[in-house]
Amino acid sequence: MIFRSKAVSRVAIAILILLAVLNGNSLAGDSLTVVISGNYRGRVLGCGCDAVNSGGLPRTATAVKEKLNGTTRLPVAFDAGRFLDLDPDKGKVASRCTLLGMAKLGLVSAGVTPRDMFYGVPFLRQTAQSAKITLLSANMTDSSGNLLFERWMTVKSKTDNGTELVIAVNSLAGYQEGERFTNAISAWRVTPTPDVMANLKATRPKADITLLLTDMGERDLREYFEADDLFDIIASSSRQLHTPAPFVMGKAVVASPSLDGRNLEGFRIGIENSGNGSVAKRSVWFTHILAGRVDEDQDMLNYINNCQMGQ
Repeated sequence: MIFRSKAVSRVAIAILILLAVLNGNSLAGDSLTVVISGNYRGRVLGCGCDAVNSGGLPRTATAVKEKLNGTTRLPVAFDAGRFLDLDPDKGKVASRCTLLGMAKLGLVSAGVTPRDMFYGVPFLRQTAQSAKITLLSANMTDSSGNLLFERWMTVKSKTDNGTELVIAVNSLAGYQEGERFTNAISAWRVTPTPDVMANLKATRPKADITLLLTDMGERDLREYFEADDLFDIIASSSRQLHTPAPFVMGKAVVASPSLDGRNLEGFRIGIENSGNGSVAKRSVWFTHILAGRVDEDQDMLNYINNCQMGQ
Protein backbone atom coordinates (compact mmCIF):
# COMPACT_ATOMS: atom_id res chain seq x y z
CA MET A 1 0.00 0.00 0.00
CA ILE A 2 2.89 2.40 0.66
CA PHE A 3 4.60 4.02 -2.31
CA ARG A 4 8.33 4.55 -2.10
CA SER A 5 8.86 8.13 -3.17
CA LYS A 6 12.28 9.39 -4.26
CA ALA A 7 13.05 10.64 -0.80
CA VAL A 8 12.61 7.19 0.74
CA SER A 9 13.01 4.96 -2.32
CA ARG A 10 15.60 2.67 -0.76
CA VAL A 11 13.92 2.00 2.52
CA ALA A 12 11.15 -0.30 3.66
CA ILE A 13 8.32 1.56 5.34
CA ALA A 14 6.17 0.36 8.21
CA ILE A 15 3.32 2.24 9.86
CA LEU A 16 2.90 2.44 13.61
CA ILE A 17 0.02 4.52 14.93
CA LEU A 18 0.37 6.26 18.27
CA LEU A 19 -2.54 8.31 19.56
CA ALA A 20 -2.07 11.25 21.89
CA VAL A 21 -3.21 14.79 22.63
CA LEU A 22 -0.24 17.15 22.52
CA ASN A 23 0.39 20.55 24.02
CA GLY A 24 3.35 20.80 21.66
CA ASN A 25 3.79 19.44 18.18
CA SER A 26 7.14 17.63 18.24
CA LEU A 27 8.09 14.04 17.55
CA ALA A 28 11.52 12.52 17.76
CA GLY A 29 13.10 12.67 14.33
CA ASP A 30 11.69 14.13 11.13
CA SER A 31 7.96 14.94 10.98
CA LEU A 32 5.21 16.09 8.64
CA THR A 33 2.23 18.14 9.87
CA VAL A 34 -1.18 17.39 8.36
CA VAL A 35 -4.06 19.55 9.61
CA ILE A 36 -7.57 18.05 9.54
CA SER A 37 -10.85 19.97 9.83
CA GLY A 38 -14.52 19.10 9.38
CA ASN A 39 -17.98 20.11 10.59
CA TYR A 40 -16.98 23.78 10.28
CA ARG A 41 -20.55 24.80 9.37
CA GLY A 42 -19.45 28.28 8.26
CA ARG A 43 -18.43 29.43 11.75
CA VAL A 44 -15.72 31.76 10.43
CA LEU A 45 -15.64 33.94 13.56
CA GLY A 46 -16.22 31.22 16.12
CA CYS A 47 -18.89 28.88 17.39
CA GLY A 48 -21.12 31.68 18.78
CA CYS A 49 -21.39 29.80 22.06
CA ASP A 50 -23.25 31.46 24.93
CA ALA A 51 -20.48 31.11 27.52
CA VAL A 52 -17.08 31.47 25.84
CA ASN A 53 -16.80 31.90 22.09
CA SER A 54 -14.21 29.52 20.64
CA GLY A 55 -12.85 28.62 17.24
CA GLY A 56 -12.94 30.88 14.23
CA LEU A 57 -10.37 31.42 11.50
CA PRO A 58 -8.68 34.44 13.20
CA ARG A 59 -7.92 32.29 16.27
CA THR A 60 -6.86 29.45 14.00
CA ALA A 61 -4.37 31.76 12.30
CA THR A 62 -2.91 32.73 15.69
CA ALA A 63 -2.58 29.11 16.78
CA VAL A 64 -0.94 28.10 13.50
CA LYS A 65 1.67 30.82 13.97
CA GLU A 66 2.31 30.08 17.64
CA LYS A 67 2.06 26.28 17.67
CA LEU A 68 3.05 24.99 14.25
CA ASN A 69 5.45 26.88 12.04
CA GLY A 70 5.83 30.55 12.96
CA THR A 71 3.64 31.78 10.10
CA THR A 72 -0.11 31.86 9.56
CA ARG A 73 0.24 29.45 6.62
CA LEU A 74 -0.51 25.78 7.32
CA PRO A 75 1.93 23.17 5.95
CA VAL A 76 -0.90 21.11 4.38
CA ALA A 77 -4.58 20.88 5.34
CA PHE A 78 -7.68 18.88 4.36
CA ASP A 79 -11.36 19.22 5.29
CA ALA A 80 -13.75 16.31 5.84
CA GLY A 81 -16.86 18.19 4.75
CA ARG A 82 -19.96 19.73 6.32
CA PHE A 83 -18.37 23.15 5.87
CA LEU A 84 -21.47 25.14 4.80
CA ASP A 85 -23.52 27.48 6.95
CA LEU A 86 -27.18 26.76 6.15
CA ASP A 87 -28.62 29.93 7.68
CA PRO A 88 -31.28 31.19 5.22
CA ASP A 89 -30.16 34.83 5.54
CA LYS A 90 -26.37 34.98 5.79
CA GLY A 91 -25.37 31.34 5.29
CA LYS A 92 -24.24 31.61 1.70
CA VAL A 93 -21.83 34.46 2.46
CA ALA A 94 -20.50 32.71 5.57
CA SER A 95 -20.01 29.50 3.58
CA ARG A 96 -18.06 31.27 0.86
CA CYS A 97 -15.87 33.10 3.38
CA THR A 98 -15.24 29.84 5.21
CA LEU A 99 -13.69 28.17 2.17
CA LEU A 100 -11.82 31.32 1.11
CA GLY A 101 -10.46 31.87 4.61
CA MET A 102 -9.45 28.23 5.08
CA ALA A 103 -7.72 28.31 1.71
CA LYS A 104 -5.85 31.46 2.75
CA LEU A 105 -4.55 29.46 5.72
CA GLY A 106 -3.49 26.55 3.51
CA LEU A 107 -6.50 24.28 2.88
CA VAL A 108 -5.73 22.09 -0.14
CA SER A 109 -8.93 20.12 -0.64
CA ALA A 110 -12.33 19.41 0.90
CA GLY A 111 -14.55 16.37 0.74
CA VAL A 112 -18.11 17.16 -0.33
CA THR A 113 -20.95 15.67 1.72
CA PRO A 114 -24.70 15.73 0.97
CA ARG A 115 -25.07 18.60 3.45
CA ASP A 116 -22.62 20.64 1.37
CA MET A 117 -24.93 20.45 -1.67
CA PHE A 118 -27.39 22.87 -0.04
CA TYR A 119 -26.60 25.78 -2.39
CA GLY A 120 -25.97 23.62 -5.44
CA VAL A 121 -22.98 22.43 -7.46
CA PRO A 122 -22.33 25.73 -9.32
CA PHE A 123 -21.89 27.57 -5.99
CA LEU A 124 -19.43 24.95 -4.75
CA ARG A 125 -17.44 24.91 -7.96
CA GLN A 126 -17.24 28.69 -8.25
CA THR A 127 -16.22 29.09 -4.62
CA ALA A 128 -13.60 26.34 -4.84
CA GLN A 129 -12.20 27.90 -8.00
CA SER A 130 -11.91 31.28 -6.26
CA ALA A 131 -10.27 29.62 -3.24
CA LYS A 132 -8.03 27.46 -5.45
CA ILE A 133 -8.92 24.28 -3.59
CA THR A 134 -9.96 20.89 -4.97
CA LEU A 135 -13.39 19.45 -4.16
CA LEU A 136 -13.43 15.67 -3.86
CA SER A 137 -16.03 12.93 -4.01
CA ALA A 138 -15.73 9.45 -5.47
CA ASN A 139 -19.43 8.62 -5.16
CA MET A 140 -21.48 11.77 -5.74
CA THR A 141 -22.79 11.92 -9.31
CA ASP A 142 -25.30 13.73 -11.48
CA SER A 143 -28.45 11.96 -12.65
CA SER A 144 -26.49 10.40 -15.55
CA GLY A 145 -23.87 8.86 -13.27
CA ASN A 146 -21.08 11.35 -14.00
CA LEU A 147 -18.87 12.32 -11.08
CA LEU A 148 -19.52 15.87 -9.90
CA PHE A 149 -16.10 16.34 -8.31
CA GLU A 150 -12.61 14.84 -8.45
CA ARG A 151 -12.12 11.21 -7.41
CA TRP A 152 -8.50 11.38 -6.19
CA MET A 153 -5.88 14.05 -5.80
CA THR A 154 -2.24 13.83 -4.78
CA VAL A 155 -0.40 16.42 -2.72
CA LYS A 156 3.35 16.68 -2.22
CA SER A 157 4.41 18.00 1.15
CA LYS A 158 7.77 18.27 2.86
CA THR A 159 8.67 17.24 6.37
CA ASP A 160 10.50 19.51 8.77
CA ASN A 161 13.83 18.29 7.39
CA GLY A 162 12.80 18.55 3.74
CA THR A 163 11.83 14.94 3.01
CA GLU A 164 9.10 14.96 0.34
CA LEU A 165 6.08 12.73 0.94
CA VAL A 166 3.12 12.15 -1.39
CA ILE A 167 -0.40 12.15 0.10
CA ALA A 168 -3.25 10.63 -1.92
CA VAL A 169 -6.65 12.02 -0.87
CA ASN A 170 -10.13 10.73 -1.60
CA SER A 171 -13.65 11.46 -0.36
CA LEU A 172 -16.70 9.24 0.05
CA ALA A 173 -20.11 10.53 1.10
CA GLY A 174 -22.40 8.53 3.34
CA TYR A 175 -25.09 6.80 1.30
CA GLN A 176 -28.49 8.45 0.86
CA GLU A 177 -31.06 6.56 -1.16
CA GLY A 178 -32.63 8.03 -4.27
CA GLU A 179 -32.16 11.12 -6.38
CA ARG A 180 -31.75 14.49 -4.68
CA PHE A 181 -32.40 18.02 -5.92
CA THR A 182 -30.89 21.38 -4.97
CA ASN A 183 -33.25 23.16 -7.34
CA ALA A 184 -35.99 22.22 -9.80
CA ILE A 185 -33.62 21.04 -12.55
CA SER A 186 -30.33 19.99 -10.92
CA ALA A 187 -30.33 16.40 -9.63
CA TRP A 188 -27.61 14.39 -7.90
CA ARG A 189 -27.26 11.09 -6.12
CA VAL A 190 -24.86 9.18 -3.85
CA THR A 191 -23.55 5.83 -5.09
CA PRO A 192 -23.20 3.17 -2.34
CA THR A 193 -19.60 2.75 -1.21
CA PRO A 194 -19.33 -0.97 -2.14
CA ASP A 195 -20.21 -0.08 -5.75
CA VAL A 196 -17.20 2.22 -6.13
CA MET A 197 -14.53 0.30 -4.18
CA ALA A 198 -13.15 -1.66 -7.12
CA ASN A 199 -12.75 1.52 -9.16
CA LEU A 200 -11.14 3.32 -6.23
CA LYS A 201 -8.51 0.63 -5.88
CA ALA A 202 -7.87 0.49 -9.62
CA THR A 203 -7.34 4.27 -9.83
CA ARG A 204 -5.47 4.74 -6.55
CA PRO A 205 -2.41 6.92 -7.12
CA LYS A 206 1.02 5.92 -5.86
CA ALA A 207 1.57 7.64 -2.53
CA ASP A 208 3.27 7.42 0.84
CA ILE A 209 0.04 8.15 2.74
CA THR A 210 -3.60 7.62 1.73
CA LEU A 211 -6.30 9.75 3.35
CA LEU A 212 -10.09 9.41 3.24
CA LEU A 213 -12.36 12.40 3.89
CA THR A 214 -15.92 11.34 4.72
CA ASP A 215 -19.10 11.91 6.67
CA MET A 216 -19.74 8.20 7.22
CA GLY A 217 -20.46 6.98 10.74
CA GLU A 218 -18.53 4.31 12.59
CA ARG A 219 -20.84 1.43 11.64
CA ASP A 220 -20.32 2.01 7.91
CA LEU A 221 -16.61 2.68 8.31
CA ARG A 222 -16.10 -0.62 10.10
CA GLU A 223 -18.21 -2.49 7.55
CA TYR A 224 -16.28 -1.17 4.55
CA PHE A 225 -12.75 -0.53 5.80
CA GLU A 226 -11.93 -2.47 8.96
CA ALA A 227 -10.61 -5.42 6.94
CA ASP A 228 -9.32 -3.28 4.07
CA ASP A 229 -5.94 -1.59 3.67
CA LEU A 230 -6.95 1.13 1.21
CA PHE A 231 -6.51 4.04 3.65
CA ASP A 232 -3.95 4.93 6.29
CA ILE A 233 -5.98 7.79 7.79
CA ILE A 234 -9.75 8.30 7.79
CA ALA A 235 -11.11 11.71 8.79
CA SER A 236 -14.86 11.64 9.43
CA SER A 237 -17.14 14.62 10.06
CA SER A 238 -19.95 12.29 11.21
CA ARG A 239 -21.49 12.69 14.65
CA GLN A 240 -22.03 8.91 14.70
CA LEU A 241 -18.61 7.80 15.96
CA HIS A 242 -19.21 5.81 19.15
CA THR A 243 -15.59 4.94 19.88
CA PRO A 244 -13.70 8.00 21.17
CA ALA A 245 -11.60 9.30 18.30
CA PRO A 246 -8.89 9.06 17.24
CA PHE A 247 -8.88 5.27 17.25
CA VAL A 248 -7.28 2.47 15.28
CA MET A 249 -9.57 0.52 12.96
CA GLY A 250 -7.88 -2.29 11.08
CA LYS A 251 -4.83 -0.74 9.41
CA ALA A 252 -6.20 2.81 9.52
CA VAL A 253 -6.50 5.45 12.19
CA VAL A 254 -9.85 7.25 12.37
CA ALA A 255 -9.92 10.92 13.32
CA SER A 256 -12.89 13.14 14.12
CA PRO A 257 -12.40 16.92 13.74
CA SER A 258 -14.03 19.15 16.33
CA LEU A 259 -17.41 20.75 15.71
CA ASP A 260 -17.47 24.36 14.43
CA GLY A 261 -13.69 24.55 14.13
CA ARG A 262 -13.23 24.89 17.90
CA ASN A 263 -9.77 23.29 17.77
CA LEU A 264 -6.75 23.36 15.52
CA GLU A 265 -5.95 19.68 15.10
CA GLY A 266 -4.46 17.02 12.92
CA PHE A 267 -1.54 14.63 12.71
CA ARG A 268 2.17 14.88 13.16
CA ILE A 269 3.51 12.05 10.99
CA GLY A 270 7.00 11.15 12.12
CA ILE A 271 9.71 9.46 10.05
CA GLU A 272 12.46 7.73 11.94
CA ASN A 273 15.46 5.71 10.76
CA SER A 274 15.57 2.38 12.57
CA GLY A 275 19.29 1.92 12.03
CA ASN A 276 19.13 -0.93 9.51
CA GLY A 277 18.05 1.03 6.46
CA SER A 278 14.32 1.00 7.24
CA VAL A 279 12.07 3.87 8.17
CA ALA A 280 9.18 3.70 10.63
CA LYS A 281 6.31 6.17 10.34
CA ARG A 282 4.09 6.99 13.29
CA SER A 283 1.16 9.36 13.50
CA VAL A 284 0.36 11.39 16.59
CA TRP A 285 -2.91 13.33 16.83
CA PHE A 286 -2.56 16.86 18.16
CA THR A 287 -5.20 19.28 19.45
CA HIS A 288 -4.86 22.98 20.22
CA ILE A 289 -8.00 24.47 21.80
CA LEU A 290 -9.01 27.79 20.21
CA ALA A 291 -10.43 29.52 23.25
CA GLY A 292 -9.32 31.27 26.41
CA ARG A 293 -6.14 33.24 25.78
CA VAL A 294 -5.93 32.58 22.06
CA ASP A 295 -6.18 36.02 20.46
CA GLU A 296 -7.63 36.71 17.03
CA ASP A 297 -5.11 37.36 14.28
CA GLN A 298 -5.87 40.87 13.04
CA ASP A 299 -5.00 40.22 9.38
CA MET A 300 -7.30 37.20 9.20
CA LEU A 301 -10.03 39.05 11.08
CA ASN A 302 -9.83 41.90 8.56
CA TYR A 303 -9.89 39.41 5.69
CA ILE A 304 -13.05 37.70 6.99
CA ASN A 305 -14.80 41.01 7.73
CA ASN A 306 -14.02 42.26 4.22
CA CYS A 307 -15.18 38.97 2.72
CA GLN A 308 -18.49 39.17 4.57
CA MET A 309 -18.98 42.68 3.19
CA GLY A 310 -18.40 41.41 -0.32
CA GLN A 311 -14.91 42.84 -0.79
